[in-house]
Amino acid sequence: MRKSFAAKVAKVARAPSQPVLQYNQEQDEQQEEVQQQPLQQWDFSSRRVVCEASEEFSGVAAAASSSLPCENNFVKDIHFSPDGTCLLAASEDCKLRLYEAPDPDRGDGSSSSGAPPWRCCLQYNEGETIYSMAWYPHMSSSTPASCCFVTTARDHPLHLWCAYTGALRATYRGYDHLDELSSALSVAFNAAGTHIWGGHPGGCLRCWDITRPGREYQTRSTVPKGKKCRGRGQTGLISALAFAPDGSGLFAAGAYSRSVCLYDESAAGAYSHSVRLYDERWSGKGPGVVAELSPGDVKMGGVTALRWHPDGNRLFSGGRMDDAVVCWDVRSGRAPLRTFARPAATNQRFGVDVDASGRYLVTGASDGCARVHNVASGALVSALADLPDAVGGVSFSPAAPLLAVATGQRHFPQCDDDEVHGGDGTEETLLRRNVIRIYDMRGSDRPAQEAVGMNE
Repeated sequence: MRKSFAAKVAKVARAPSQPVLQYNQEQDEQQEEVQQQPLQQWDFSSRRVVCEASEEFSGVAAAASSSLPCENNFVKDIHFSPDGTCLLAASEDCKLRLYEAPDPDRGDGSSSSGAPPWRCCLQYNEGETIYSMAWYPHMSSSTPASCCFVTTARDHPLHLWCAYTGALRATYRGYDHLDELSSALSVAFNAAGTHIWGGHPGGCLRCWDITRPGREYQTRSTVPKGKKCRGRGQTGLISALAFAPDGSGLFAAGAYSRSVCLYDESAAGAYSHSVRLYDERWSGKGPGVVAELSPGDVKMGGVTALRWHPDGNRLFSGGRMDDAVVCWDVRSGRAPLRTFARPAATNQRFGVDVDASGRYLVTGASDGCARVHNVASGALVSALADLPDAVGGVSFSPAAPLLAVATGQRHFPQCDDDEVHGGDGTEETLLRRNVIRIYDMRGSDRPAQEAVGMNE
C-alpha cells in the first residue's frame, strides 16, 4: 500500500526547511520513469464519486476566516500535482488548499458511502485575490525539494510555497516604470523548471531565475516600440501562459485583448520572435508573424485558459464569454483544427485540461456541466451534468483515471433574506454549490462490486 501524502507531510514537517530548488538530473529520470508507465483505461460510461469537499467552502468556514458570504466562496481553480499524489485548489476567500489524492480502491471520503468528508491537509493564506498558480513541473513526492508551487495574487509578488510544510520558500518581485510593485496576472514554470514566467498588464512578460529570489528578473515586451509599430504586438493584460511540454522553449501567451501568440523562451526579448495565432484587431503586417486569422474564421473572447497537447504540436485556448474551446496546430498556425462547444455565459475563468495520453479534453462551463471530448474526432464522450453550479475548475490526474471538478460562481443575494433563504431547503442548496468532486473513471480494471454506474 502506498504511503499517504499526509504521512509524508507530517514526516517532512519535522525536518529542516527546504532550500530554493536546484536542478537535479536524478529527479528528471524519476519523472521519465513515471511517464513511461502504461496508462490506465478510461471508462466514462460508468463513473462514481470517490471524494467530495464542500464544508471548507460553506458559510460556516468562510465566516470564521473572512467576511465573504458563503455563496461567494467558490472554488476558482484546481490542479493535480505532476505526480498525481495531491490536488491544489484556489478559492475566493484568498486561500489555497492542498488535498491528498484519494485511493479509488478504498473509496475514502465518498459522501455517498457516509464516510468522513474530504478535508485539506495543508492551507495557504494569500493576502488578496488569487490570480493564478502553477506546480513545479518535475514535482515528485519522493523528492521533498521538488514539492512546491508558485502563486500570484493581486497587489502581491510571486510566492513559491512548499507543498510539504506549507512554508513560504521564496518571493519574486516585479516592478513597473514607476518602481511600484507590479503583480502578475498569470504565472508558469518553463518546461525545465529553471525559470518562472509571469504575465503582466501592458503587454509585459517577466522572467525570474528560480534560484535567485527577489527583484532580479528579465523583462520582455510583447509590443514593439516606435510610431510605425503602433497597434501591433500583443497588447492588454497577459492573462494566460503555457509552456510546450517537449522542452523546446516554445510557450504561448493569451491576453484579454483576444490574442494568442507564441514566443521563444531563448529569444532576447524581441517582439520579432513571436508567432501570432489569433488577434481580432491585427492588420497582418507585423514583423516576424507567419500566420494570420481573419476575425471571420473564429470568434474568441479574452483568453483565460491555455493548455498544450502532450505531443507539443497542438494548443487549446478558452476565453471568457466564449462558447468554444479552440484547438490550434502550432506547426501551421493557420485555421484552427476544430472547436469544442461549451457554454460560457459569464466572465468567469472556466478550466480546460487534457489527459496524459492526449486522447481526451475536459472543459468547464457556466451551465453546471463538465464535458469530455475526444480530441481526435471532436465528439462529445461524456457530460457530467449532475453538478450543483458552474464548473470553474477541471483537472485530469496524471497517475490514475481520476477527474477532479470544482464548482461555484459569484452570486448576489437579494436584499430580502426570506426570498433567498426560504424554508424549502434553499439555504442548504446554496451552501453546497461550492464543491470539489473526484470521479473514478476506471475501465475494465475496476472491481465488479465497485462499478457503480451514474447516468449522464
